[in-house]
Amino acid sequence: MNIKGLTNKVDVINSVIDNIENSNFVNAVDTLNELKEIEMKSTIYDGKVYDYKKNKYVSFDEFKAKQTEQSLGK
Repeated sequence: MNIKGLTNKVDVINSVIDNIENSNFVNAVDTLNELKEIEMKSTIYDGKVYDYKKNKYVSFDEFKAKQTEQSLGK
């Protein structure tokens, strides 16, 4: 993770809090949107997983099947 030079969630959250306290709402929203994008690509979202090779979301079942094929050497 690297959001505006911040490399962990705690620093990102603290940055957002600082931006809100300083009324820099545009920067706070931008930072949160970047964090959301990273989180969505690193977790299961709405039953789907982000496949970096395909550069899109695929169903969890499709992703799991592909992982199984790769582990079996197919």
